Amino acid sequence: MLVDDEEDVLLVIGKYLRQQGAKVLTAQETTRALELLDENKVGLIILDVNLSAGEDGVELMSFLQVNYPGIPIILYTGFPHDETQVKDMLSKGAACYVNKGQPAEALWFAVQQVRGSGNKPKP
Repeated sequence: MLVDDEEDVLLVIGKYLRQQGAKVLTAQETTRALELLDENKVGLIILDVNLSAGEDGVELMSFLQVNYPGIPIILYTGFPHDETQVKDMLSKGAACYVNKGQPAEALWFAVQQVRGSGNKPKP
């Protein structure tokens, strides 16, 4: 599942992931993401760090970990974070951190690593 408040990201990245063979559900809002989680079996969540309406992706990640345990979460953001911030997000349970400025292949690599081997890719 891809959760991002930017419709363009949902369309472009969702399409790219589907082209790679992934089944992708998309949600632009937290409430829709929660509905999809209740209605579908989700094996991985790609979650924007800075959502609209003041929603914090890291806080949402904490909620998801408690209420939907066992689903790995990749944090996906367009905002730069320093090494300390990234380590903090990873320590809170993110399986990986990927910056939107990287090629889409970097996100796909992270998805493969998190889903396939259980090994966490480097941020």
